[in-house]
Amino acid sequence: MAIKLEYQNGLRAVIEESGAHSVSAGIWINAGSRKENAANNGISHFIEHMIFKGTDKLCAQEIAESFESRGAAVNAFTSKDCTCYYFKSLKDKAEECFSLLSHIFLDSVFPKVELDRERNVIVEELNMTEDSPEDVCFDMLADAIYDGTLARPIIGTEENILRFEKTDIDAYKDSNYCPENIVVSFAGGITAKTADRLIREYFLPRLPAAKRCDGEEKNGYKLVKSVRIDDKFEQSNLMLGFRSIEFNHKNSATQSVLNMLFGGGMSSRLFQKVREEMGLAYSVYTAPSVYVGAGAFLVCVNYSAANTGKVLTCVRGEIDKLVSGGATAGEIEKAKMQLKTAMVFNQENSQSQMLSLGKLMLLGDELYDMDKKLREVDEVSVASVNKFAQNLFAGVPALAYLGKKPDVEPEWN
Repeated sequence: MAIKLEYQNGLRAVIEESGAHSVSAGIWINAGSRKENAANNGISHFIEHMIFKGTDKLCAQEIAESFESRGAAVNAFTSKDCTCYYFKSLKDKAEECFSLLSHIFLDSVFPKVELDRERNVIVEELNMTEDSPEDVCFDMLADAIYDGTLARPIIGTEENILRFEKTDIDAYKDSNYCPENIVVSFAGGITAKTADRLIREYFLPRLPAAKRCDGEEKNGYKLVKSVRIDDKFEQSNLMLGFRSIEFNHKNSATQSVLNMLFGGGMSSRLFQKVREEMGLAYSVYTAPSVYVGAGAFLVCVNYSAANTGKVLTCVRGEIDKLVSGGATAGEIEKAKMQLKTAMVFNQENSQSQMLSLGKLMLLGDELYDMDKKLREVDEVSVASVNKFAQNLFAGVPALAYLGKKPDVEPEWN
């Protein structure tokens, strides 16, 4: 059972002990690309890179060697909603690794030479993203769905990346890296008592004084079309984004069941129709995309531009069939079993546990309870799934298309 700890300055921690021989720990910040503006878009991701580039005691190479000499894996990621710095180690190395993670998080100095070197690395990452049509199309779709900060790309713009300096990092951290915006999560072979001691010894004393963090910009919906014709890509990407529920909504389990049966696996309706029966695409799937206060349900297809008309007709036909005829009890039971199994398998890994614990505490201020999540899936009914599908697909979605000139104009009407 997970345990929540709260500290006087607003910091929160969440711990779940298991019999694992490993420990995973993460430092979460409620600051991602949605907290940015046009002038600093990409700064969350930029800071994520720079945290590992040197402190007052360790250079970048020494940081890497300090973790790897202890057999630990260390990494970080940035999303639209948050940033997370984490490691996974053997449990007898957890204290040393948490001390190291706390040190680089609290004492990074952002040296000029590393700033200049790393900005070039991030530009190369941006270029790599531009070479991935699916990644580009996802960014196009976000911009077509949302009217607000969620429309911005996580990596930012090349102009911003090349311009960021230490003053930009300091200003953003001062506004967002404050105790009430931070959660520390632990999972695996560690007790709450030990985790609390590590936080009090290595992390808590060095945090800045409690203060009010910057708020989030409200996000509305545009739900428009975005088309980019580009002959350099052999395959085309078509993505639809239907307005849907937000993160941790009461109907999240219902949406997850719908996703599984409609496009979430090899036996799903879309996969069987578009790929197996019609042979129109190698990759076809659906996915919920959820954020605090906003969300969408995505339909994604990768195929040849000459088949755009057939793909649109096929996807539309499967949606109409689901809305008019509904999902069957057998489909829903199979989807529920797939979903529960995936949830259980996921939680057998200390890193996956840590990620689930940290994200839900950070964004929902709630303990992750596996038994509760499984019950919510069990309680999903045929009627609730079919009603959800009818409401979901009643509206006109955002549409993004990237690829060669299609045989028909990509439209949804």
